[in-house]
Amino acid sequence: MFDVPKKILRAEDGTPVAVQIEYDDWKRIEEKLQTLPPDSAEDNDETAFERVLNASQGTWTAGDGLEYQRRLRAEWDRSDNPSDPDS
Repeated sequence: MFDVPKKILRAEDGTPVAVQIEYDDWKRIEEKLQTLPPDSAEDNDETAFERVLNASQGTWTAGDGLEYQRRLRAEWDRSDNPSDPDS
């Protein structure tokens, strides 16, 4: 890692909106990025999220998972509001 002097540009309300660095520093950063191995999610056909989905596919065997989730959430809503006459 190397230190890069930078200037933070802010909007009128003071929130940071951009970072300004010297061009030579940018060229050094760009060179470092070019040497990274091509194993980022953009270079893979399958993202980490998709790998988890594929690995866990078929593990739920108790029927419709979405219906189960809706039923549980409805139970939580009733337990959060005990004065509700529908519970």
